[in-house]
Amino acid sequence: MQLEENRLRPDDARSAYALAEWAGFYRGHLGLVPQADMLLSRAEKIVRECCGLTSPHMEPVLRERAWMAASEGRAAHIRGLEELRDFRASVYGSNRRPVEDSARELAASYAEAGQWPQAARLYANAVEICARRTGGRGFEYVQLLDSIASEFATHGDPEMASTLYQRALDRAERIGFKGEQLESR
Repeated sequence: MQLEENRLRPDDARSAYALAEWAGFYRGHLGLVPQADMLLSRAEKIVRECCGLTSPHMEPVLRERAWMAASEGRAAHIRGLEELRDFRASVYGSNRRPVEDSARELAASYAEAGQWPQAARLYANAVEICARRTGGRGFEYVQLLDSIASEFATHGDPEMASTLYQRALDRAERIGFKGEQLESR
């Protein structure tokens, strides 16, 4: 009897998550985008009927849609990532970790597309979100500053990279981190 209670019903929102995961497998490992799209459509229908399209259960569907859009080209992928970021901001609030993660992922996509000004703006936004979220303290913040400083250095902005590296060093010293990795830059 207990086994039946733990089974997912076909209309359960948790099954939408599983369908989105399977869609990712079909797309990423098998290269079967049309089948992945069918699975995502089923997942979206479940979420729409049980919870509405603004439910957090919609997040894995939008995330996988963004990755599927990459097969249509970089611009479609970026639009999908922007939609995911906006969705996360509307559901979780703009100063939350999922929005920060989306900003970083979107920045990396813009950088890969050769659109560094947009990428730089999004990386700076991710730093601001993390600073508000962590109070500008802790290893997570230091690590983010270091990581994003590397992006600025790689893309030919040594002044911003230096500023971010210095902030990372200052914060690392405050928390007692020796920062050998940071100082070697």
